[in-house]
Amino acid sequence: NWTGRWRDAIGRGVAALAERVAPELFDLGDIATAVALLYLDFRLPELGWREANPALADWTGHVARRPSLAETAPPPA
Repeated sequence: NWTGRWRDAIGRGVAALAERVAPELFDLGDIATAVALLYLDFRLPELGWREANPALADWTGHVARRPSLAETAPPPA
């Protein structure tokens, strides 16, 4: 079905991002990556991308604490 394909595509995309993130850099691409992953946390937590990509989850947790992201995050539900 189409939702299964959609979820698989998101999983492949997140896995590709996990290979590209460089902890020592933080540029516009990293901002876009962090925002996309935080959006998945916010809207689609059931996807479980963090469990499948623990290093990327650690990176996202780290950058989410940056003032530029933390101050613009949506309020907790």
